[in-house]
Amino acid sequence: MFKNFIKIIISSLVFVFVGCGYTFIGSGSSLPPNVKSVYIPFVTNLSSETYITPLITEALREEFEKYGVLKVVDSTENYDSILNVTILSVGEESRTVTANTESELQGDLILNLQVELTRRDGTILWANPHMSMSRSYAADLSTVVTGSSSFAQSGMSASDLQHLGNNEVSRSQQRITMENLIEETSKKIYMQAVAPSF
Repeated sequence: MFKNFIKIIISSLVFVFVGCGYTFIGSGSSLPPNVKSVYIPFVTNLSSETYITPLITEALREEFEKYGVLKVVDSTENYDSILNVTILSVGEESRTVTANTESELQGDLILNLQVELTRRDGTILWANPHMSMSRSYAADLSTVVTGSSSFAQSGMSASDLQHLGNNEVSRSQQRITMENLIEETSKKIYMQAVAPSF
């Protein structure tokens, strides 16, 4: 009797999860069932920051490959959909943040894009003509948090900071922040374009 009770509970849980559309993040798809592959060409970059073109293109391809929902194809000969991304602008703003009577200089990187996922025939599957992403970074030597994960990714040590000026530190932090921003942007594009919303 106890074994039958356990079987009923397990069956009920499976039914609930399946019935509610439970799925792992990124593993489902909101696209039509016949859309099984995507071609991701090099992004179009209208900004002066040309170095980010291959970075964001590669990040997008990796993000779409990660979940295996759509097969990322290299050739334009055989694809069900195409992801066109245009970098409209890359902006930077400096601001002073005051907390507990202490002021810190921070920078904000702003990435503005136009994104469109279409079928081979041009039918739009998903689009975001005005996607804007931003991320802050330390713009002053005294505000760099050496214990942060972004600082750890920089390859520098706390002692290296003693030999660098504010401009060098700011450029280094800006570059790391841009890489993180590109990663976040790629994830957001995938989640909005492909992943089902619950």
